[in-house]
Amino acid sequence: MKALRLAAINFLPIWDSQDPSGSFVNITSTTDSTMIQVELHHPYNEQKVLNFRMVRTSAGWRIHDISRPGEWSLVSLLSRKP
Repeated sequence: MKALRLAAINFLPIWDSQDPSGSFVNITSTTDSTMIQVELHHPYNEQKVLNFRMVRTSAGWRIHDISRPGEWSLVSLLSRKP
């Protein structure tokens, strides 16, 4: 089993920020039943769009990956070789 290296990131992927305070969140479904689009509005910078890739498990739906289209994917960040 591959160990996760949390030092590969220096922000909170679920917010795409180091400081999520004051964020407004708008959650939207997509035509892909495993993808949820989240718009984040931070008071100190631009609007951000994140994609949450979901996977169905025996315990219900879970987040498999979080990505900011064209910039980063959490799975890719944590899978990079040192």
